[in-house]
Amino acid sequence: MNNIFEHYLIAKMSVSSSSENLDEITEDNLEYLLLEDEGFVDFFNSFLALPCFAARLHYNSELEVFEEFIEKIADDVGKGDTKAASQLRQFTHFKGTIHNVADNQSRIGYYVTILDKVQGLEFVKKCRLPLFLRSELYAEYKLSKHLSAVQESFFRGLYSESSDEDDDSG
Repeated sequence: MNNIFEHYLIAKMSVSSSSENLDEITEDNLEYLLLEDEGFVDFFNSFLALPCFAARLHYNSELEVFEEFIEKIADDVGKGDTKAASQLRQFTHFKGTIHNVADNQSRIGYYVTILDKVQGLEFVKKCRLPLFLRSELYAEYKLSKHLSAVQESFFRGLYSESSDEDDDSG
């Protein structure tokens, strides 16, 4: 048991010196993080979708663009405009609701607008990124990255020790 604790301390020390070298998130590396770090995208999307913002955004990793969600009553959008109605989509984290007032049902969905790639990225860099960097979600993202690095280093140390013991016995 004491041996495991020693590995933990060694892993923590090696990570703490390397975690100081972890790049801070800036306008310059935002695009790289959006493309390469799924964890960052999850935290950033949670922040972008907060109801305190007039425009709720979402980074679509598949299309590599930002999307804006506008809440609409589906029945109103669908009247005479089948193209607009077909753009209403349901998302797992943007739930539609049904209001039933005296059997007059209205479906509320989210109208999705795909933002221009360059303009959307510039808007996010200037207007949302500075706020994200001061948010609790950013602190949670940094904590999760640090804990993942400690865990990886810890298990790497355990694996290398067990490999050394196998070599000595064989």
